[in-house]
Amino acid sequence: MFKGNLSSPRLFDVAGDQIRALRSRVLISDIASGMVDGLLLRMGNSVRTVDVKNGLARPVGFYDRFQTDEQAAMALQHPTDLRALSASGFATDLEFVADQFASELLLPAYILRPIIAQYKALNLKTVGEISTAFGASRTATAIRLVQSNKFHAMLVCHGQKGRRWFLRPPCVPDHWFPRDELDRESYAFETLYGSKVEQTHPRKIDADAWFDRRGAERYQILEHTFPLPNDESLTLLTFSDAEMMEEEDNSWSYRRRN
Repeated sequence: MFKGNLSSPRLFDVAGDQIRALRSRVLISDIASGMVDGLLLRMGNSVRTVDVKNGLARPVGFYDRFQTDEQAAMALQHPTDLRALSASGFATDLEFVADQFASELLLPAYILRPIIAQYKALNLKTVGEISTAFGASRTATAIRLVQSNKFHAMLVCHGQKGRRWFLRPPCVPDHWFPRDELDRESYAFETLYGSKVEQTHPRKIDADAWFDRRGAERYQILEHTFPLPNDESLTLLTFSDAEMMEEEDNSWSYRRRN
């Protein structure tokens, strides 16, 4: 928008997505804190279903103002770019839910796809450039880029008590499952427990520092970590050895440490 004139309909779309993403994050935060009387429902669940699971009895006619079980279930059949989380992940990691939801609103696929096509590799420089262009957080942008399934990469978030969650796209075999605890030899360990400073560039490290799997010591991966609020860190792992990608998973993987 320039001097009151709409210079590009696409820019208007982006601005609208950013406003909706901000509002959604505020709403999720307010519901989680109790400032707003409501609850978050995982896609496919109705209010009645949640009440039954929690043993709550409601007055006759209470559910008339909500979606029926059948209507809620129909949402799972609607074409969408949203990625499903596990029930436990949805229930226990609202920050990840908010980041993922915001990333899909701020960085819609129809806009992001041609931009991603210009990049041959994924690193934090790429994440930073795209996050700046869209006005999105680096965490939300990194989630979206890994979700694109174009790059052989993985995101792993750690807190003081170990791994909080990780995100792995289908192009990365599911047997590459990150360790719960950070290896003391990893650069991420220093970022989380020591310097609290972002790594200046990706660094090579033996894969067995991140994966407890037979043969992992034969490979090397790239590790790039930056600190997050609340004494957490987010690491972007990229796989450059084609042998590590010989088997592909056919489903999205989001995991939270129990």
